[in-house]
Amino acid sequence: MPIENGDFVNNEYTVKRKEILNTHTILQLQRNGRIIQGGNEKSVQVQKIFKMMNESAVIEVEYILTNKSAGPLTVWFGVEFNFGLQAGHAEDRYYYLIDGMPEDKFLDSMAELQNIEFIGLKDEWRNLDIQLRFKGIFSVWRFPVETISLSEAGFERVYQSSVVLPNWKIKLQKEWRTKIKMSMDNIS
Repeated sequence: MPIENGDFVNNEYTVKRKEILNTHTILQLQRNGRIIQGGNEKSVQVQKIFKMMNESAVIEVEYILTNKSAGPLTVWFGVEFNFGLQAGHAEDRYYYLIDGMPEDKFLDSMAELQNIEFIGLKDEWRNLDIQLRFKGIFSVWRFPVETISLSEAGFERVYQSSVVLPNWKIKLQKEWRTKIKMSMDNIS
């Protein structure tokens, strides 16, 4: 399991651009931070450029990592999405891929998927289809968020949401980019 060597998770990003257009809204966030490698601090800039469509439930995000230090860095970059679809182990709520279902399709399942460009989550009871599209060679971790509850039967795990976490191992020379497109629609 990777260790957090950067200071990007718990610090604020600066709004660099906010533009509301007829068809979409753009929001650009930026954070200058540091990564500790080999006991040395390395400067890295992370930009997130959100393009939110005004007439549909589509969000495109471009991530730009810029190495501000001398020499290349090896980094592990991930983006976490949480989806609360109410039932982790129901037949009508599941993950799916372009070519069918994963081995364990339930939303409370845990798996790592390699080099996929698409993953979807369906909730047939609520008529909801969530789709994520990715670029680049990477892996996607998926796992549940659960709480522990004490009931008359004892301790129970209670499903809260599903996490989809695309992540990339990058040799960051100067700049690296990727895009993620998320859409939500009714099941057709």
